Amino acid sequence: MHEKALKHGESTYHINAMQKWINFKSSQQHGNIHQKLDSQHKQQVLDNRDYVKTLLNIVITAAKSNMAFRGHDESENSLNKGIFLEIFDLLKRESEKFQKLVKKIPNNAKYTSGVSQNSLLQAVAECVSDIIAKEAISAPFFAVIADETRDVSVTEQLSVCIRYVLDETVHERFLGFIALKELDADSLATVLLEKLRELGLNVNKLIAQCYDTTSVMSGSIRGVQALIRESAKNPCYYVPCSAHRLQLVITHTAGCLPEVAEFFNFISALINFIRSSTLRHDIFIDIQRDKKLPVVELPKVCQHKWEYNHKALRAIFQRYGILTETLEDLSVHGRSGDEKALAFGLQQSLNKFETVFLLINFIEVFDITTPLSKVWQSEDMDLAAAVNMSQETIKILNERRTSDDHFNAIWEKAVEFATARHITVTQQEPSSSKRQRKPSSRLLGSIVTETIGQRDTSERDKDPKSHCKRCIYYPILDKVLVEFGHRFDEPKHILLGVSACHPSSPNFLNENDLKYLADQYEIESENLHAEVLVAQRTLHDAKSISNALDKLKPLKQGFSTLWNLLHLALTFPVSNAKCERSFSVLKLVKTYIRATMGQKRLTSLGTISIEKGVVDSLDLDVVVDKFASLPIQSQSNLGKSTIRRMSLTHT
Repeated sequence: MHEKALKHGESTYHINAMQKWINFKSSQQHGNIHQKLDSQHKQQVLDNRDYVKTLLNIVITAAKSNMAFRGHDESENSLNKGIFLEIFDLLKRESEKFQKLVKKIPNNAKYTSGVSQNSLLQAVAECVSDIIAKEAISAPFFAVIADETRDVSVTEQLSVCIRYVLDETVHERFLGFIALKELDADSLATVLLEKLRELGLNVNKLIAQCYDTTSVMSGSIRGVQALIRESAKNPCYYVPCSAHRLQLVITHTAGCLPEVAEFFNFISALINFIRSSTLRHDIFIDIQRDKKLPVVELPKVCQHKWEYNHKALRAIFQRYGILTETLEDLSVHGRSGDEKALAFGLQQSLNKFETVFLLINFIEVFDITTPLSKVWQSEDMDLAAAVNMSQETIKILNERRTSDDHFNAIWEKAVEFATARHITVTQQEPSSSKRQRKPSSRLLGSIVTETIGQRDTSERDKDPKSHCKRCIYYPILDKVLVEFGHRFDEPKHILLGVSACHPSSPNFLNENDLKYLADQYEIESENLHAEVLVAQRTLHDAKSISNALDKLKPLKQGFSTLWNLLHLALTFPVSNAKCERSFSVLKLVKTYIRATMGQKRLTSLGTISIEKGVVDSLDLDVVVDKFASLPIQSQSNLGKSTIRRMSLTHT
């Protein structure tokens, strides 16, 4: 038996049977072959997803910082492959885990090419847009904000943003850039509506729109605002950008008088003269340092950004004496005759009392308007507060116009400033270059009591104070008031309803104004009277519309009409500053050396850079799923079969 057993143990039957028995026991402990294959596949998917998450972190980091992804030479031996591949190589060197993942990935599925970068960026941007769309859909209402600019490749780019209120908080979100082929109102309205519908937004919930004041956008018959209103099927109130209107007020005021226009031309020439030469600029800086003064730079003057002019006037006022010394030095030791002559001319203009008076006067004007512009550009500013602020500003200007106290204060400040710098307090003589009008022969022997149609310069005020008051101070204030009244004329019924929602408004909770607003937007108002009576006590100490919403939140079931009206009022935009900020990102992303960038990549980069807060809240697993669902794109110089889609899901 022993011999037979040994012989049987060496037989093929026994060896095969034992192997099967061992495999069977092993499968009970570690799983069968199908289970092992499935387990291996799951691990491979997890590794692939970890790899793609790392790539997503690379593109998000670079996009949030507006960096150029690609290098001129991306070969293996290149010293500068571009930020994407440089970070990729850095992670391979510093992380053993990532290094092992890279080794497992096939060479034709590494997703490091420019085309793969586009897909990664698109996945992140679409996830951001999905979150924004989901929030906007859940909000009671939303408003659209749009503005247009020309990029470095001479392409007209339309920036589209939306505003909505969620959890009593205002959100203004960027939706993307749209390359425009046509600039007429029909084309602009069409692309705007297509963008909103692409995100699944119900156009009937669009209750307001904010653009600039150009005729294409603001036309009440066939402008963009009128066409959008037709599609929304509600009043869809058009709000001209308040910051833009304020800029127009100041721009038109600056050209109201020859003396004022000449003053701003002088300011621009003075700053450009100092800034355009390193040597002249160094003289200006060195004089400040020699006197142990904090260095004050002269900022650029921008025709359309009057807050820059405010900074420029402030800098000139602070360093008036330093500028005088700089120009005096250059008028004597200039490098050329032209430079000496220009420096001497600027010095003479700087040392006129009229220049001092205009400088102080416009600093006072800008002290009122610049904070207004900054506040109106904030995201959480509501239209009712903006209207109240404009009306208060008009009141302040009217008080200054009707009272001599403010003029006397400016005059005394100007005289004190001029005297300390040895500037003679005189008025500028009238220009003699204009041809004197000859009286008509028909008026010989007559007495002329009035002149109409021209300024009478023959009888100017002999007193400099009277001249500055009558010919400079009053005309400037009058022009500002006229422009404010023309551009901020807001007695519309809808705005009265919006104003009735703001606690600081004199018509706060006015039932008639609220009812008109509710009727216009088809909000149920049967219980409005009872709600207003109770809310007058509940909201008596509210500070803003957001604060009123917060107080009503526990009671919103009983204040459904007011709840909707407050959301409606808070949704109205004030300015298109969100679009203006997106243009700053556009200039950083699409530069001269990146001018051939595709539109889809541009929008993706802009979305990630502008909506950083939403990007930081993304779940990368969701982004990986989005990336896996995108159609694979082949790189044209490699052929369609060279890029492989790795397994990123278990199905």
